[in-house]
Amino acid sequence: MIKNAIRTILNSEAVLSIKDYFFINPRFYTKIPYGGSCSDLFPWRESAEWQTRFNLYNISSLQFPDLNLQEKVQWVVLDSNGTVLLRESFILDPFEKRLLLFGDFLKNKHGFGSFYVIHEPLKMNAFYQAKICLSERGYVAFRDLHTGPDKIWKYIHGNSSAVAQDTRTNGNARFLRNVFRKKFFYQPQMPFDDCESSDIFIMNPTEKKMDFKLIYFDKINNPIQEYTLCVEPRASQIHRITKHEVSRIANESAIFLNRPIVFKYYKHNIDILHA
Repeated sequence: MIKNAIRTILNSEAVLSIKDYFFINPRFYTKIPYGGSCSDLFPWRESAEWQTRFNLYNISSLQFPDLNLQEKVQWVVLDSNGTVLLRESFILDPFEKRLLLFGDFLKNKHGFGSFYVIHEPLKMNAFYQAKICLSERGYVAFRDLHTGPDKIWKYIHGNSSAVAQDTRTNGNARFLRNVFRKKFFYQPQMPFDDCESSDIFIMNPTEKKMDFKLIYFDKINNPIQEYTLCVEPRASQIHRITKHEVSRIANESAIFLNRPIVFKYYKHNIDILHA
């Protein structure tokens, strides 16, 4: 009984918050609800140069193929300021796939930002019993209309769980990433001097205004320049690198493993990848 009481106290929100504050076995994410849904935070770009598309799948029927599950899907698109630009709901039949072309929904609204997807099976009992949280970790595709004659779609997967919603209670979606006093230093394992220019696409997956420091290094690892980007809650920014002496970069923030998306521009091609 005493052990159970101690365990209850140690697992209380107050104690866990204190441990987070002092970085003692911290929680990098807030608790994800069983029977709910979580989603990666995905980037989007739409303009005269850029097109974005995304494939929706009924992932409930993939998890329980014998239950013939329909699924309600919420697709939420945020603009670069973190404001909801578009909110659409779909009913997907078992194993259905649906292609979302951003241009068809945004109606010539150009810009960039982020989006997430919440899945809700219309029969929930199996998920409550199995203590499952449906996760959207799909692939978003980009096409640069001004690069090369083929205009091939380039795919990149999501960038860690960022948003969750308790679909049992119809609660509001909430952002999952915790913010710490400690600063985390992250170095992408890729060169930046093998292309003509690059875009660093930064998304703030929190409800707090965040500073993101970018540090440039030359070929012999000497720091060249630093930039600090102040990004509003849920907002996005794009930072262009045009200096050819920049061989690699690093970023620093109060979010664990906060990896930006990198768009690399070559003479006749582009590459898109996680930093």
